Parts: sequence; structure tokens; C-alpha cells
Amino acid sequence: METHTLNERERRLEPLGKACQFCDLNRESESMSQNSFISVYKENKRLNLLVYRNVKFNEIKIGIPRCNYCSRTHGFAKIIGWISTIVAVLGTFFIPFYLAVKLDLLTIMMFVFMVLSFGAGVGLV
Repeated sequence: METHTLNERERRLEPLGKACQFCDLNRESESMSQNSFISVYKENKRLNLLVYRNVKFNEIKIGIPRCNYCSRTHGFAKIIGWISTIVAVLGTFFIPFYLAVKLDLLTIMMFVFMVLSFGAGVGLV
């Protein structure tokens, strides 16, 4: 029983089924762009010398059908992930540095602020 077809131009396996594999709401994917494509690797060639090691892989993407709702949800989660990363970097490094310069504190206090903000960030997660 075949579940995927090979698209040689895109170098990927496209699913034949349209039932969403992410939710249990019996929805179907409307287009191929909504599907999630995951890379799978196969070892092609391995070279092990005494001081040099090299491995070459073949990559192909395998499609997993998902509905429009799941596609939008995953896209939104990716955006939220990037925003939270930027906020975390700002909160951990730049804000303590700014406070240390603005309040004219010593360098050691800047590092104390960084450790405290990092600890607060880890505590929130």
C-alpha cells in the first residue's frame, strides 16, 4: 500500500492521503503547501581514517498531511517562538547592561543583574 508519491523536482515524498495527522477532528489538507515536510537522512558514504572522519548523507523530505487549522497554529507557534527568543535575549543581556550603565554601577553589578534576570527567565519557563 503506497502512502506517498515521489516529487523529483522538489526532492520530496508527497502524501497521497489528506486526513490531518496532527488533530483528531477529521479535517483534510486542502493543498500541498499546508502539509508539514520533515527531513529524513540516510548515510550515503562514510570515511574513517586515523585522523579524519567524513560522512555524507542523502536527504529527502517526507510530507505529513495537516489541515488548515493545524497549519496556521504551527505557523503562529513559530512566530511566537522567535518573539520569545528575542525578548529573552533582551531581558538577559541588554536590559541589565543598560541599567548598569544608566545607574552608573560597577561591572560586577551588571553581571549580578544578568544572573538575576537569567534566573528569573528560567524560573518563568
